[in-house]
Amino acid sequence: MASAFREEHHDDADSYHATTHEATTARVAGGNGNGSGSGGNGHTGRRLDGDEMPPLENVSTADTDDHIIQKNSPRRELTREKVAAAARNGRAWSAAHIKHKWKWYLLGTIIFLAILLPIVFVVALPAVVQLIVNQQNLPVRSGALNVIAPDKIKVSLDSSFHIPSGLKAKTNDFVLQLYDKSAPKFSPFLTVEVPPLNLNGGTTNFSITDQVQPITDQDSVQSWFAGFFDAKDMQELGVRGTKATISLGALKSEPRLDKTILVQGLNQFKGIDIQKLNFLFPSQNGVNIRGDLMIPNRSPLSLSFGDINLKLTSGDMEIGWLKLKDITIRPGNETQTLEGFIDLEKVLGNLGPFLSSQSIPLGRGMVEINATADSVVVNGEHVTFLEKVLGTRPLTVDLSIVTFATDLISGLLSGSGTITGDGPNNGTAFINAISSVFGNQTLLGGITNHWTKHRKRSIDAGLDSRSMLSDSAMWNMVKLGLQLKGMQRKQ
Repeated sequence: MASAFREEHHDDADSYHATTHEATTARVAGGNGNGSGSGGNGHTGRRLDGDEMPPLENVSTADTDDHIIQKNSPRRELTREKVAAAARNGRAWSAAHIKHKWKWYLLGTIIFLAILLPIVFVVALPAVVQLIVNQQNLPVRSGALNVIAPDKIKVSLDSSFHIPSGLKAKTNDFVLQLYDKSAPKFSPFLTVEVPPLNLNGGTTNFSITDQVQPITDQDSVQSWFAGFFDAKDMQELGVRGTKATISLGALKSEPRLDKTILVQGLNQFKGIDIQKLNFLFPSQNGVNIRGDLMIPNRSPLSLSFGDINLKLTSGDMEIGWLKLKDITIRPGNETQTLEGFIDLEKVLGNLGPFLSSQSIPLGRGMVEINATADSVVVNGEHVTFLEKVLGTRPLTVDLSIVTFATDLISGLLSGSGTITGDGPNNGTAFINAISSVFGNQTLLGGITNHWTKHRKRSIDAGLDSRSMLSDSAMWNMVKLGLQLKGMQRKQ
């Protein structure tokens, strides 16, 4: 294009110079020709193309100056036709040049791609995939931990994976290692296998269902479960993926998956409650209580532990035991059947220390009993890590005094078989023990005074309040009724 412009400009300049030279020659010739004047220099000029030319000596230098300015002026405009012609010529030249030098252009393109593509595949793509992986929360929406052996757990988990809308990706099947995030070193206690996933933008749910996995580190699983059991809010669970590959079309990347997911803790089953309690008289196979235990589970995980034996204590005094068979604690308030034994003879024989340990709960009208696991058995085998955790964290159960007394008397009145027999937990001796305790005015007065200080019921405004406990006459009537019932059954 530039060459064409120079050629056209050169032609215009030659034409311009020729015309200027001709005009100048004509003027000079007119000045030196046939005109008259003194000294031969005066003349009237001659015509050039029909025009009268002025004398040479009167010619101004303005024509020359105008010629110089116009020749070098940068304000010369090219017409559209000339620009279009120059563009066509430039494209033609470029095509010819590339056709002639195509080998060099191909070599340059190959070198450029050899530099760019490794940057895309080695740096850019893995960085994008890693960013997507780092943004994952992997929420635990639901799941189950079923201890089926001392060293095996059946695992189920429901979670989700999120990628930007409009993006499609696939994953291979890979392994997630679960570990205690608070541990000083990485030591997974469980692994789960994640199936291949098709991620079509947005949130994709996935499930791990009934995978039986070995416990690979007993200390690590014990440490994590202890934190999970104690946590009032969220408990951290470390998750690390191995051999995970994410495909974006034909492009593949192996990101590093190491996340901390949050699971709602159990808060030591705060709020556990005996909702139903039946006393059995006489005891059956060493069992004198049966009922329902409500266990609150705030986590999204269902927990199965096999059979749990709980030791019952009041203060430092052991007063009996409970057994929960095939325990499964689902999310929410789960009701579990129980059976056990309360040593009433021991309670009555040590009533002073018992009441002393209950001084604060009695003020609320409650009896507080601690239940501590002393064995966790699955298929006849002890689960050590659960025994170590639950054995050092007693569950506190509150019983209403009124409810407890009602259940006790109801058991005495509706007991199967004879209520007479040997031992304080089986027959008349137990009734006599109750009668003697509440017939003792000194002891009864102490209990009544303690009760009156902490819990009173106002009968009417302006009237004196009275104790919730009745006097010994009521207990004598209870004793008489029980003895009459026993006599009727003998007949």
